[in-house]
Amino acid sequence: LLPVPANLAHPGDRLCDTCKALKLTASRFVILPGDLKKGKHVMKDPTFSLGLVKDVLKKNYCPLCRLAIVAIGGDRMEVPALENGEPTSIVLTWDTDIPMPNPCAPKSPIRVLRPHCETVEGKDIRSVQLSLFQEISLLANDCPVPATTFLVRPIPQDKIDFSMVRNWLSLCGTWHGDSCNNTEMLEVDTHPADEISAFRFVDVIDNCLVHGRSNSKYAALSYVWGRARFFRTLRENVEKLQKPGAFKLPEFIDKIPWTIRDAIEAVREIGLRYLWVDSLCIVQDDTTGEKADAISKMDLVYGAAFVTIIAATGDGADAGLPGVRSGTRGYRQPIEEVMPGLRLAVKPVHSNYMKDSVYISRGWTFQENLFSPRSLRFVGGQIVFKCRRADEWREDVVFENSTGIVGSLLMPREKGDIGKLEGLIQSYSDLSLTYDSDIYNAFAGISKYITSKLKSNLCHGIPEAHFDWFLLWTALKPQKRRESAPSWSWSGWTGQSWSYIWKWYTGNVKRVGRAQRNRTWIIWYQR
Repeated sequence: LLPVPANLAHPGDRLCDTCKALKLTASRFVILPGDLKKGKHVMKDPTFSLGLVKDVLKKNYCPLCRLAIVAIGGDRMEVPALENGEPTSIVLTWDTDIPMPNPCAPKSPIRVLRPHCETVEGKDIRSVQLSLFQEISLLANDCPVPATTFLVRPIPQDKIDFSMVRNWLSLCGTWHGDSCNNTEMLEVDTHPADEISAFRFVDVIDNCLVHGRSNSKYAALSYVWGRARFFRTLRENVEKLQKPGAFKLPEFIDKIPWTIRDAIEAVREIGLRYLWVDSLCIVQDDTTGEKADAISKMDLVYGAAFVTIIAATGDGADAGLPGVRSGTRGYRQPIEEVMPGLRLAVKPVHSNYMKDSVYISRGWTFQENLFSPRSLRFVGGQIVFKCRRADEWREDVVFENSTGIVGSLLMPREKGDIGKLEGLIQSYSDLSLTYDSDIYNAFAGISKYITSKLKSNLCHGIPEAHFDWFLLWTALKPQKRRESAPSWSWSGWTGQSWSYIWKWYTGNVKRVGRAQRNRTWIIWYQR
């Protein structure tokens, strides 16, 4: 654990009368052995009000009130004091957080406070998008018992500590084994260097482009290009970029956007040598078919990567990766000293930072994220690790013991669910593309996955073996015509679509296949 910052307490800080009445202590945030069986983990009076928002905002001397405001989104927006003319209030609820990464792993429950903003009549706030499901947790440094798993810990404010990130990757390899070396979405275990005719890497040691080999371990970058034009590999410069030291030359280094430069540094920090990034590793003005070949195999590129670096909140290639360079984190960890020896912190839910993210709105990045077995996601001023067995290892939460790192190794996975395949189409159909003509290119990997599961080719995004039933797709919101695809397919429209087979019939793929032999109302002719 890092030391707690010394400047937490402000002159004049004190708990307001409402917060003082809670009689908070460090022991109230942990659950002792035996408490779960005896039912002592449940608070007798779990919910209480801090008061009206307009009054809480005035109590800027109270560290707990300040923390509650930040937790519900007050660090990003103004918390509304009125909702449709009705006063709003802030409510805190005690809750027992019992993470269950593995049903056979020992539990390490903690007690947290969940802040919530509502009207005085108990109605939700809908006028603004406040942060949801955030927690106020005890700082691990003040824990009165040895077990600190899932408590918040201080993070370096200046930049990311990559020794921690290297440890995550090591823990994943040690505890999860080969299960995180491939992805469920990819049916073949093939290195892209064996499949893509001109597969290149950025060599972050020699600072140049190199041709990939089938045993090369590499990271891939998933990011948003944005509207601005930036430096790319072209026919006119590819040979020069393949000479050692090319990316350090003045004519190139200052033209490479910050997201890519930061990714190169991050790859060095985690101990890898090779980075795959589309704008540099694919010749962008290629006319020989090499570019088209690579684009059609993005599932292989991301599925075979040791780890994918995800710029989750950047709006363009020059946004950078916060925390890679000193002074770029742009995040102040919300920790407050409620009283001497009792520090509390907000445990952010990173999906709250993604609500307006360009990254999650793009068709290309959807596929890239989906096929990556491991990822390092830059979001909310932090770096977050995810693999097939760990949903979220993060800088600000303690998890490095058997309870936190085993993962869902024994969790059963449902197979043959047509609803999952329909869900992939539903999610993708709602995403945006710079060029409508990319509707099938950005879907190519998912298309292969659906083909393998249904044992059927796709015709304009619709499985041929289930053609008539998948034609029953419905628009989930207003759509606009996409002229590059036929109107009878979901691909011919921008906007979310869903066929609902799982709902009106069954989710079982085999049962759907049997039913279609007897329950079709279309006679098909081939010409």
